[in-house]
Amino acid sequence: WYFALLALIPSNVEDWFIIGFPLLLGLMFVLLPFLAPTGERSPRRRPWAVGFVAVFGVSVAALVSLGSAAPWSPDLTVSQLAPQTTQGLTGPAAQGAQLYQQRGCINCHAIAGVGGQRGPDLTRVGTRLSTDELTWRILNGGRNMPAFGTILTPDQTNDLVQFLSQQR
Repeated sequence: WYFALLALIPSNVEDWFIIGFPLLLGLMFVLLPFLAPTGERSPRRRPWAVGFVAVFGVSVAALVSLGSAAPWSPDLTVSQLAPQTTQGLTGPAAQGAQLYQQRGCINCHAIAGVGGQRGPDLTRVGTRLSTDELTWRILNGGRNMPAFGTILTPDQTNDLVQFLSQQR
């Protein structure tokens, strides 16, 4: 559950969270007897304590469930693009569709509901990004996306951009 929680927080605060969360939790448990030294032990008379334990239990269960599904990890099973995605493609765009599958783009990115969840959905990427922006992103990568500038040839990059720009 802890690693599922780490996967969901923004990467710029991850280091602070890795160190701070356990320290804060431990400090809370150490200080709790000093902050509330008296009180009733019956659960019926301590609704806040029961509520806290219940919320914590549900949170851990939800994070364990999310961690077992791991939607942030690339889906490395071999998938085929949806037929409507490749229908009518010719020339460079058809070659780009093949590259999209061969180079593993489909493992992280979904188009028309087929593919991974790690990266942004590219179903309508042709309406959001220009060909120059698509080219730059493919060549230079992004936060979690590797750069393909040294991996793809200029023709392959053009084919992939042609395919993605037709996703409207």
